[in-house]
Amino acid sequence: MAIVLITVFYQLSTKKPVEIIYPYSIAITIYIIWMSVRYVSYRSFYHSLSRMEKNCAYEGRFTKEDEIAINRAFNQIHREYLQMIRYMESNEEERRRFLSAWIHSMKTPVTVESLIIQRANRGELDEKTAMKDITLENDKLLSSLDMVLNIMRLQEFAKDYVPEEFDLADEINQIINSNKRLFIYSKVFPKVINECGGVSSKVLSDRKWNRHMLDQIISNAVKYSKEEGVAKNITFRLTKEEKKTVLFVEDEGIGMEETDLPRVFEPFFTGENGRNGRNASGIGLYFCKEISEHIQCELSIESSIAAGTKVKILYMNYPSNVFI
Repeated sequence: MAIVLITVFYQLSTKKPVEIIYPYSIAITIYIIWMSVRYVSYRSFYHSLSRMEKNCAYEGRFTKEDEIAINRAFNQIHREYLQMIRYMESNEEERRRFLSAWIHSMKTPVTVESLIIQRANRGELDEKTAMKDITLENDKLLSSLDMVLNIMRLQEFAKDYVPEEFDLADEINQIINSNKRLFIYSKVFPKVINECGGVSSKVLSDRKWNRHMLDQIISNAVKYSKEEGVAKNITFRLTKEEKKTVLFVEDEGIGMEETDLPRVFEPFFTGENGRNGRNASGIGLYFCKEISEHIQCELSIESSIAAGTKVKILYMNYPSNVFI
């Protein structure tokens, strides 16, 4: 293009004929030589790029600084994508195992209901007793189904996470009131002790998911505390640790074996109590642990046989002027 412009300019300014073939031949020759040199110099680079597309572990033969930088960028991108793929595969495999185990566990109440119906048809059970037993088994099914649906919703937690500032002491009173029939019929009674010493017990969390977690903890505390003819208490104690709000839920139940504690948050682990006929599903505490991690609070358990169980929930505190 430069030669064309120079030729036109020269011809217009001098008004003399200009030789075209010779300079153009020289220009084209120089261009071809220059492009050949460029092709040779970048041939190995492009070859290495094509190899890298097929094999992320391929290091290539790079000599120039920009080529080395491109190679590092490609390798970093490959590593990040491989990590992402492995993480997704691991989550999917865990979900498949969980659903498979849950479906298998659901066969038990369905089988029990079938046996109840068969006994009722044979006249071994009266209608009232059969309906009561079927209702109990059906309640287990509904409770387990609702819990698993919530666990599945945790996979899309970001879409359903609504953090808000609320007073934990007021929230506990509301949760206790919503579970009052459970407390009354089980003869297990709640006590609330606020040891915050006049300091605000406000926390920033998702109110709905926090309530799901506390409902399940209360359900477990009542289940393993109730005893025929004996009144028991469940104590809700609020306190502060290093300016963080802490909730302790302490029951007077049968407690857990020390050997079971490291595994209580594993899905479908029922421990000694579950094997002794407490109708444990093994997903309640797993559900609580999953929620606690999503709403960024710390959940831990202490327990011993015949001494009850203490659940500790440590909430992160935020200033009231923080908005998310």
